[in-house]
Amino acid sequence: MASQAEAVSGDRHDAGGVVARGGQGLALATLCTLLFLTFLDNTVVSVALGDIQTSLHANVADLQWVVGAYALTFASLMLACGMIGDELGRKKVMLTGAGVFCAGSVLCALAPNVQTLIAGRAVMGLGAAASEPGTLSMLRHLYPDARARSRAIGIWAATSGFALAAGPVVGGVLIGVWNWRGIFWFNLAFGLAALIVAAVILPESADPTARGHWPRSCSRSSTRSRPASGGRT
Repeated sequence: MASQAEAVSGDRHDAGGVVARGGQGLALATLCTLLFLTFLDNTVVSVALGDIQTSLHANVADLQWVVGAYALTFASLMLACGMIGDELGRKKVMLTGAGVFCAGSVLCALAPNVQTLIAGRAVMGLGAAASEPGTLSMLRHLYPDARARSRAIGIWAATSGFALAAGPVVGGVLIGVWNWRGIFWFNLAFGLAALIVAAVILPESADPTARGHWPRSCSRSSTRSRPASGGRT
């Protein structure tokens, strides 16, 4: 009976295994790594525009699109991808987005001309839009305790702000030790690492309002707030 109640309430975490194995910290670090990469690429390319212009013979309009293709695709598709994740499964959509992000990074790193680079940046923006919403929405599933969830969300928010600020610094270091293509190989290396770890340790999570996905605490509160069957409507 207890196991049946857990299955209905959605509080049986050993299905995903993260909470049962004490892997919340690793799961949070993985989600924050994906978040860091997606926000980093809003600013990391800014310090490489001079090298890109020289290497690919780009004009000013091309350089604007190198930056804007990523930001526009990311911002315009993020909400839609979040809704798709709620319906199809947040982990599935997030991992697909991370894979697309890595594929776009490879396209950018090997770009023979600025048009290919812009296309690769748009692909990266699509991947970021698909992966970023899941990094936040999955925290509710990973942290059923409200206090622990608040701390995790605080770390998530700090990571996004730090990534935006660190972009020019990271980009400058990579250009100094390599060249502008090193920025995208950096994305690929850390993106693949986070993708593999997330695929192994993160549980699937779909719409929390669907039956079977309510945490037990939410189920109890909704039961208390539900009017009696014989009450007036």
